[in-house]
Parts: sequence; structure tokens; C-alpha cells
Amino acid sequence: MSLIHFPFLITSKKRISFFGFTILLLLHVSDGFSQNNPEQGLPFITNYSAKTFGALPQTWAVVEDNRGIMYFGVQGTILEFDGVKWRKIALPPGGIIARSFTKDSMGRIYYGAVGDFGYLGKDSLGQTITVSLLKYIPPSKRQFFDVWTVYPTPAGIFFQSREYIFLLNAKNELKSWSPKTKFMYAFYNDGNYFVHEQGIGLLQLKNDSLELIPGSEFLGQERMHVMLPYSPSGITDTGKRQYLVGMFYSGLFIFDGKTFLPFTTEADGLIKSSTLYKAVRLANGNYALSTTGKGLAIIDNDGKILQLLNRGVGLQDESVYAVYPDSKGTLWLALDNGISRVEMSSPLSQFTSQSGISTSTLSMMRYNGVLYTGTTNGLLRFNEKDKHFENVSRIPQNQTFTLVKDNNSMLVANDGLFSIRNDKTSLLRPSIGGDLQLSGLFVSKHYPNLLFGGATFGV
Repeated sequence: MSLIHFPFLITSKKRISFFGFTILLLLHVSDGFSQNNPEQGLPFITNYSAKTFGALPQTWAVVEDNRGIMYFGVQGTILEFDGVKWRKIALPPGGIIARSFTKDSMGRIYYGAVGDFGYLGKDSLGQTITVSLLKYIPPSKRQFFDVWTVYPTPAGIFFQSREYIFLLNAKNELKSWSPKTKFMYAFYNDGNYFVHEQGIGLLQLKNDSLELIPGSEFLGQERMHVMLPYSPSGITDTGKRQYLVGMFYSGLFIFDGKTFLPFTTEADGLIKSSTLYKAVRLANGNYALSTTGKGLAIIDNDGKILQLLNRGVGLQDESVYAVYPDSKGTLWLALDNGISRVEMSSPLSQFTSQSGISTSTLSMMRYNGVLYTGTTNGLLRFNEKDKHFENVSRIPQNQTFTLVKDNNSMLVANDGLFSIRNDKTSLLRPSIGGDLQLSGLFVSKHYPNLLFGGATFGV
């Protein structure tokens, strides 16, 4: 639905008059609003700056607790946000920045920081605090830096840094693995733990040993931060596990357990010209791909771009370090400069200057399946392919207050009277020296061959 302002024509049995007041019209644009809707507009975006939350701007991780409270990993602290107030949660001494979060089946949130990891607990006053688990790590293995991933599993919690992978079980018993080079990023899919090792490839944990997946050696040449479940469009159960794998610079691949095949998408130009940094699979099966420098693209599992999120649509920064869909379907973006909240699940979206609407909207009508918008600067037609409004030629760049259907045509009230039929624009009556500046049109129900026009001189 959209809210539109336009001057209205009052009719009665005794008179027909034109009044210049404004009402709100609820226009039903389409049913089943979703990201696949060709008439979907831009999402509503709320940007939170460093000044708003009172900390350094660079944000690396996002998570939501079972109450709907949001947490963000920033330099020097963890931010807690209840939707109204921001609160800082101190990291343990030496915890320079929180890089990663996860939540287990009981709702406990774990964090990974620089040289530290632990969970969020409560103090005697019920305030959220960090509880370090570093004491369970032997001193000889505490020389590690950023903890990039944290995953809860039935075997315990995995904490992965470049230098070690730690597994801490419910009894606080520890297992650890060391790389030949460096562990770059880890993944947990379908009950299996994977880790990308620099210069080696993709490893899978089997029987407490990290085994190289044959054919993955080429992955070791770059950094790999994406590995998500994948299924072809329209197929929910293929009988075998497939994964969407993403590289920093080389794009996307489909891994079926044996081979890696390139996955060509409409977003290739975007992610290959920047850095594909993170990705999440959304509840509807689509993927949100974030970059460092070009914003975020949402694609379906055929690789078609459904939405681009960047400065052009309202993001305050285009380097996206983390993407997190909350329990309501809202997308939270951790940025190099702040935090953004994107209302992807809202039934409302908007068309703005980025959509081609740069002046006030005065009227709307669907004619022959196409959405037309009258503005203070002419008539616009919606292009579903580009999701953009474009000017209708031959209509003057003046106020277009009213659009009326008349048999097989659409009448346009402007500086003169115009008709659109079969995508062709015709001039029915010119305005000479402004003598027919129409503001309202009305086709009589009793005498359908009569058209009333409200103009500057009257009716």
C-alpha cells in the first residue's frame, strides 16, 4: 500500500465542483508483497552513527538474544541496544575488539574478541557483563589474536582464530587444533565443521582430525568467508548436500561434496570489483552478499539480483562487515562506519529520488498493468525491469493531478488534455497560453460521453 495526496473532485446530484483540499488515498498496489515482487520499492533504512551509540564507529559483529535485545561488536566494547537505549558492555582487559558472536540452543550468547573469548552473563544487579573463558586455555596456547568465528555444536563451542581452533565442551574440557599455515575462516553446516586454511584449501573435521577436501586446493589461494547451504531454484530436497561457497575476489561456487562449479550471478560485477566479505541465507531462501566498498546485494538461488543496498538507497556506509537477520526479519548491517537497520520484512517499501521520483506525487493509476504516477513535474511510468520510474514523453513537465480511465485509454489532466492508449500518447486538447490547465477530471456515470474538467477558470 502507498499513501498518496491528490486534489479530489466532489460530486453530487445537484452539482459538480472542484476543491483544492488534500486527502489520503490508500492505493492497493499488489498482493503478496515480497522480495520477488517486481513492484517492490526500496526498504526503509535507519542509520545509527557513532555519535548515536557513543562508541567508535567500526562495527564487526551482530547478534540478537531471546528477548529481542541486539548486541554489536565494536572496538573496545560490546554495545547493547533495546530499541531505545544504548549501553556499553566492557570487554575483559586486553579485549581490543569483539569480532564474532553466536547464540546456542539455550539462548546464551558467546563472543570472540582479540586474544579472548567467552559469553555474556549477568552481574549481581542483573546487568549484562562479559565472562571470559580464557582461564580454560593453557598459558602456552593463549598467544592468539582475533577470534573470527564462534559456533555452538552438540560437541561444544568452537572458537576459531588464525592461530588455533578451540573446542570447549559443557564440562569446560578443551580440544585444540593448530594450522600448518593460518586458519582463515570456519563454517558449521549440516552438523559438520569446516575451516579454510591459507594456502591449503578447505578442511573438514572428521574423527577429531582436519582433513583436506580433495579439489578444494584452489580455495587456499584466496580468503574464503562464505559457505552456506544451497538448493537449486524450486527444489527443496535434492537428495544431496550442496553449498554456496564465496571467495574474496573470484566470486561464487557451488560445492556438491565432490566438485566446485562456478556459480554465475547478476551480482558478479559487484562482488568481483570489490571484496565479497560475508553472506547469510535469508528465511525465504535468498542470499544477502556483503562487500567491502560496494554495499550489499540480495540474490535468489538462480543468481538474480533482487535488491541492492548502498549509499544510493540510504546506507551510511558501503563496507559491510556483518549481516544479521533478526527474529522479525529485519536486516542489521555492521558497517565500517556505524550500524544500519534495514526493514526487509516490512509490508511497506518506498519509491524515492533513487527510484526516479524527484518531486511530489499527486496521483497514481494502474493502466494496462502498468503503474503511472502523476507528479508536480509531469507523468512517470514504472519500469518493472529496472524498478525505476521514467518520464512519459509528450506529457508536459507540469503538475499532473488526475488520471482517469476512459474505455480503452487513460486520460491525463495536465497543461492540456492528453490520452494514453496502447503505450502511445496523444494530445486531445492543447492548452494555449495556459487556458486549459486541468487539475481534475470526471466522467459522468449518467452521461458517459461527457467529460468534466476542473481548471483554473472553473469547470
